[in-house]
Amino acid sequence: MENKWYHFGRWIEPVLSSGIWLDYKRTKAFNMGLDFIEEVRQLEGHYFVLNEEMEQLAKFVEEKIEKDINWFDDFFKLCEEEEKEVLSFEGKNDLDGLFNEMVEAANATMAIEFIDYYGLERYIKKISDKLGMSFSDVIKIVKPHKKTLLMQYQDALKGLKNEEIQDFVKKWQWVGTHFFMGTPLTAEKVKAELASRKDAHNNLFDAPALPAEYSSILSIGSKMAFFRAHIVECIDKVAFSYWPTIKKIGEDNGLSWQEVINLTHHELIKLRDSKVLPKNFKERKNGFGLISKNGNVYVITGNDLKKSLEECEEKISSDITEIKGTVSYPGKVRGVVKIIEESKNISKLKKGDILVANETTPDYIIGMRRAGAIITNQGGVTSHAAINSREMKIPCIIGTKIATKVLKDGDLVEVDAYKGIVKIIK
Repeated sequence: MENKWYHFGRWIEPVLSSGIWLDYKRTKAFNMGLDFIEEVRQLEGHYFVLNEEMEQLAKFVEEKIEKDINWFDDFFKLCEEEEKEVLSFEGKNDLDGLFNEMVEAANATMAIEFIDYYGLERYIKKISDKLGMSFSDVIKIVKPHKKTLLMQYQDALKGLKNEEIQDFVKKWQWVGTHFFMGTPLTAEKVKAELASRKDAHNNLFDAPALPAEYSSILSIGSKMAFFRAHIVECIDKVAFSYWPTIKKIGEDNGLSWQEVINLTHHELIKLRDSKVLPKNFKERKNGFGLISKNGNVYVITGNDLKKSLEECEEKISSDITEIKGTVSYPGKVRGVVKIIEESKNISKLKKGDILVANETTPDYIIGMRRAGAIITNQGGVTSHAAINSREMKIPCIIGTKIATKVLKDGDLVEVDAYKGIVKIIK
């Protein structure tokens, strides 16, 4: 019997971050016709969605593109509102309001991720086949229609002088963080990134021209690419300013930073107001999962977690020597694999190493430029790796699904980012 669960990807996050993503059901974005997505599971960082619901999502997106394309205009208006709303909480000292808005804004981007990976990508593949072009060539055209915050950060690095670094760090201190994870920007990181820019890759990257009839699809892709990245970056910027507030709640209740972020946003507010911890709080340090079902979010541990993982388990062959994915930026290199499942480990990536991740996120940006190539499990025309590899001119293959499960730290691999193939050499 085929597993009814699709492994969407793995992101190592604390309960506090995961709970915000899993609280999707009540959001404006998912109530714009996506309310049929009833259940999502995050089990030890692995995200699972129901195959049946994702097939329904693919049909939904195709129908909107072909019969109700104005739906996307309404969705992008919502994204603009969420961007402005989350930024309005900077300096407000309103943790309750911030959490509510983080749920709304973050899940606008999760809606984009679902729409992209299960709908837009499939539709663009149809266009590619119709035109006799490779999908990789077509998606070269899709890039944010405006500069995201991290693109602005990269621009600000250009020509930065040593005497300007301290002021630069103050302005961009949140870079390198993601929700409640990562480490803030330092002068040392800036100097290292400035040094790495001198050795930037110079691969050729010519985007093809497409018939005018497909301009609306490309416009949708470009706006999705912008909002998917930019809204998360806005959240990161504002959330970082609330770290001291969250830390103080923990200290007032005898909890370390790592302990206090093992609460959901609802549980953290309850702890602040009532000094109450959930029953399974202590067990969470040994592993946890979250299940969002019918609008309710549950944190599970122990046997409940084990049982859920067994239900969702997928089988991977142990003798795979080659994996395939979609080319995001071309090139062909050999290098040593470094599995980076948490951004805090990005420092282990040395110049020329092959960065392998489920998906890169904004907190990976410090260090990504050192990579000889980037390989991700997750795909999507608008994914962080897809967009940033093109900006940084780093060979990149996305959507392999199994890279982090097949490849190991220290493997020597050949990355052919012309054909979308990764071969294990040794």
